[in-house]
Amino acid sequence: MAKKREELAYCGVDCEECNIYRAMVYGEELKPETIQRWQEDAKKYWRIDSLDPKDINCQGCRYDGEEVFYGFRLCPTRNCCKKQGLSSCGLCPEWKTCELLDGSGGKENLERIAAIE
Repeated sequence: MAKKREELAYCGVDCEECNIYRAMVYGEELKPETIQRWQEDAKKYWRIDSLDPKDINCQGCRYDGEEVFYGFRLCPTRNCCKKQGLSSCGLCPEWKTCELLDGSGGKENLERIAAIE
């Protein structure tokens, strides 16, 4: 069953499929593997030189509490949606050509969201 846009990340990624989210929700033992997997992406997308286990506290990018995952504070996709007041990139008329979404993995969900709206 397809998830509602509010149940997905702004970029269309299903948080349940993300190992950072799963490490927070399902257990500490997943954090070392998660850090190793995300180290390169953290440098590329969020300019974080080194992830620390305490940094892996993701509750989804829609969460705005004080414990928000540090990478999301720096995420250009999240920040763009919030600045434009959009609940999903799929609601932006330029989402198909947006460089911020290159490699996000959520394009199928964004297509569905764009078609509904």
